[in-house]
Amino acid sequence: MEKFVLPLHHARIEKGIITRWALYKKMYAAADDPYDYILVHLNDDFKKTENAYPQELIDANYTEEQQAEFWKNAGATRDIVKSENYDRVTFAEGGQPYKYLRFTRYQVDKGGEFEKLRKELVKPLFDEVVKQGYHAGWSIWKKDPNDRKFQYIAVNLYAEFGDWKNGFPLEEIFKEVFPDKDLNEARNSVMSTRTEINSEIWELVMSTDKAEE
Repeated sequence: MEKFVLPLHHARIEKGIITRWALYKKMYAAADDPYDYILVHLNDDFKKTENAYPQELIDANYTEEQQAEFWKNAGATRDIVKSENYDRVTFAEGGQPYKYLRFTRYQVDKGGEFEKLRKELVKPLFDEVVKQGYHAGWSIWKKDPNDRKFQYIAVNLYAEFGDWKNGFPLEEIFKEVFPDKDLNEARNSVMSTRTEINSEIWELVMSTDKAEE
């Protein structure tokens, strides 16, 4: 898969169709879980998903025999369970490499209030968390189209195994970022806007990042 797939996605990046591609493995998956691997495609323009795999691009990189062999093997090794689209709302990233992420789904009744508090309170906090190296990144994404079960997700990036259990000195960092605000009041405001549905840990298997080549 790696020999066939990565060159194709690098070609898609060169053509401006995507900005990044990655394969993740869902850790601690149960036998009856609907999926155990996740493919992620990042785009800077949703319209580019209309023709995500131009046939001329595939033909330019692979022979008909190679294409037939790939689809034969792909069909035998996996079933596509579902496909979802998310729009990024806000983020804090320092550019450092990561190996793991936490994917958390939220049920949100008032999207406007939820987004406002993430941008005004949570993002500045995570900017500092990432800067100090506790996390490799953080972001909030809105599911589109909406879902009755959940409407937003949070993604936390981690460099090392188990970092998601270590946490960070919340009180200390909050005081640095918001010296005139009350932590408990801010935390209650943020948490009141969402209900956590579930959370998963994913491990990065391969990607188009240069560090992975």
